[in-house]
Amino acid sequence: MNKAIFLDRDGVINKVRKESIKSWKEFEFLPGILEFLSKIAELDCYIFIVTNQSLVGRGVIEEEVLQDIHKHMLNVIEENGGRIDAIYECIHKAEDNCVCRKPKPGMLLWARRQYGLDLSKSVMIGDSESDKLTAENAGCKFIEIKEGIDLWKILKEKIS
Repeated sequence: MNKAIFLDRDGVINKVRKESIKSWKEFEFLPGILEFLSKIAELDCYIFIVTNQSLVGRGVIEEEVLQDIHKHMLNVIEENGGRIDAIYECIHKAEDNCVCRKPKPGMLLWARRQYGLDLSKSVMIGDSESDKLTAENAGCKFIEIKEGIDLWKILKEKIS
C-alpha cells in the first residue's frame, strides 16, 4: 500500500455544529458515512483523518477531551466495519503559523513520511476550500463533499 484516503473530520465524518464540538455527546455522524467507511476499509490503501482542532490551542477544551472524542469515534467506526489507520490533528491556533494547520500540507506530509505514501496516487476528501488547498499543496487528488454526489463512485475513479 502506497496510497491513502485522507478525510477531513468536521463536515465529512460528523455534522458541523454552529458551536464547535466540545464533547462526545455533541458528536453526530453524517448520514451514510459509516457505510462509506466500511466500503473503503476493503480498499488497498491507508485511511487517515486530518483535522484542524484549534479548540485545544485556544484553551476551549483540553487535549484529553479531543482524544476521548476520537477514541469514541474510532470505536463506532470499527463497530460498523470501518477502519482508520491514524488521525492527524493540528491543535494550533491559526495565528501560530504552524506547518500542520490546513491548508498547509504538514499533516499529509507526515503521513507520507511515516507510511511511505505516493501522494499523487492519494485522495483528500473534504468540505472546504482549506481542504482543497491542502490537497493541492500536498500533490493529492481532491473530492469535495456535496449533497447528492456518489462519493463511492467518484473515489473509485480517483483512487485507481
